[in-house]
Amino acid sequence: MEKQRIEIPYAPRKWARKLHDSYKRWAALVLHRRAGKTTAVLNHHQRAAVDGAWEEKRLRYLLPMVAEAQLRGLLAKRRIYWHVMPTLTQAKTVAWDMLKDISRPIPGIKQNNSELMVTYPTGNKVRLMGADDPDSLRGPGLAGLSPDEYSQIPGRTFGEILSKALADQLGYCIFAGT
Repeated sequence: MEKQRIEIPYAPRKWARKLHDSYKRWAALVLHRRAGKTTAVLNHHQRAAVDGAWEEKRLRYLLPMVAEAQLRGLLAKRRIYWHVMPTLTQAKTVAWDMLKDISRPIPGIKQNNSELMVTYPTGNKVRLMGADDPDSLRGPGLAGLSPDEYSQIPGRTFGEILSKALADQLGYCIFAGT
């Protein structure tokens, strides 16, 4: 059976191509307002959530000497990607409609309005979060994270909470701001 090609209505800006081509674990985007940071990052998370081959290449890049069994163990986990904004209200206002729009062409997705989350047919998830209650961010392991408007997120949030969530899955992080 031929694999169906899904067209996502996204054309990355020139600066975003470098982000999408990278397998590095850490990235920082410092760009002017309306440069398309949130759009690029949400598309980056979505690609990671639906494209297991990309995630495998990323892990092989980061762990060139990894044992095949360990790699398969990492790839077998359901992956969660968070886009964190300074407040939950801001996440809903700025990014929720955008995430719904970019995920809509993918057959079998589930959009959860109350959780601001898209679940893909792979079982992987992209979710919007607010940093207005940093302790509520404790818990899940993350395969990818993007603190957006990072300078407005409480200082201890990344170091004490979110950085730990990336450890188990060797998750990537994209810091974004103006």
